[in-house]
Amino acid sequence: MTIFRKLVLLSLVLTSSLPLAAATRRRAIQLIPGIETTVSGVVKDSVTNAGVVQAEIASGRLKVTTDKDGKYSITLPTGRTSVLTVKRSGYEPATLSVNPSGPTTLDATLKPTPTVQVVTTGGATYELDGESAQFAYALPFSGYAKSDAGNFCLADGTAYAPVAADLAKVIGPATSSTSTPCCKNPVMTITLEKRNGQRVQAAFVDSCPGYEVDFVGRDHASGQFRYLRFTEIAQIVFP
Repeated sequence: MTIFRKLVLLSLVLTSSLPLAAATRRRAIQLIPGIETTVSGVVKDSVTNAGVVQAEIASGRLKVTTDKDGKYSITLPTGRTSVLTVKRSGYEPATLSVNPSGPTTLDATLKPTPTVQVVTTGGATYELDGESAQFAYALPFSGYAKSDAGNFCLADGTAYAPVAADLAKVIGPATSSTSTPCCKNPVMTITLEKRNGQRVQAAFVDSCPGYEVDFVGRDHASGQFRYLRFTEIAQIVFP
């Protein structure tokens, strides 16, 4: 076979392979996900139908939160199924999936969990998300130290660290006392009602150094955290 005929055959082979290569490239391009698009909607309370404020919507590392009306907007890839988790304290979490081909509306409904009711001496009532409610004391220039368990001392000097599941109520307001085996300094005391109905007087150990003792939690309606002084709390009712 002459060199000329070999070159002709090689040219024919290369020419015939071009459509196949082009088709392969087109298929590869079609497998690449398309541009991103916007998925938006409203997260609502299943009982009140009101928008849930400060709910978190996450897909992988992408996270956004709802606004004051429960609205959100997140950017996701088109042509691909994305799983969204929707959660906030005070609600059972929800999982959604979406495969957007363009701007998409996707609403979510969250079921509320029981709240902790706080009534102040001024007559105000707050419903706090149960998962967020904590005992706390204020550290000067450092913020708050928080705990799910209270740091108390009973009248006989016994340490007592109840969590919400141990208590039915806290009956206030807290008052200053000097007659306690728990602290040589004046200490704040309050009445605790256990689940069995028994009431005990307890001293806030954290108030012994002079720290302000508070009860904190996320307001169920506004989504904002409230810091309430035990000296201004008339009653706390646990679910």
